[in-house]
Amino acid sequence: MTDPPKQPGLLQLIQAQRPSDSRSLKAAAVYAAQVLVSSTLLLVGYHFINQRQSIWALVSAMAVTEPALQQSIAASATRIVASIVGGVAAMLAVHFLGYGAWQFLLTIVVVVFLCERLRLDSAVRNACITVVIVMMFQEGKIFAWGAGRVAAVIVGCVVALMVQLAFDRAEKFCFQSPIAAAKTAHAAPADAHSPTA
Repeated sequence: MTDPPKQPGLLQLIQAQRPSDSRSLKAAAVYAAQVLVSSTLLLVGYHFINQRQSIWALVSAMAVTEPALQQSIAASATRIVASIVGGVAAMLAVHFLGYGAWQFLLTIVVVVFLCERLRLDSAVRNACITVVIVMMFQEGKIFAWGAGRVAAVIVGCVVALMVQLAFDRAEKFCFQSPIAAAKTAHAAPADAHSPTA
């Protein structure tokens, strides 16, 4: 008789299947530096503008920073679109229907189906989270609060992307070997002078 398949433990479900070596430590150091720079820029910027909304910019910057720039661009686009969909839906619901449990629940359902209709599958969770934030933690006038939250998400994503782009450029500039640079620089002229048959 065969044993039943072993159920994976909690750590097996959440741990990345990769070695912990010098490459992973370098990636962790780069990520830490990127979120440190992004966070510093956002904290300084929001100190002069609006400290209350800075949390959403900080959360967004950390949420969209990924190992590769393309992944960060995709994560930023998803987060920005989700914040706009959820934020606008929440602001309109409060403006036209008021506050309350049924208004909140109705808005969540509308956002889920709106994301489905727009095929925003990867944005539906963040859009619903935005509804929760805008409707449940609203401070002051709903349009100012909601628009401030959406703007903070956009600012956080843009700052994170700019920092990551700067890090990528610096890494390519600093760590490109002189031999590889020389080969790249001389590859085009050598190909232009090669005889053709």
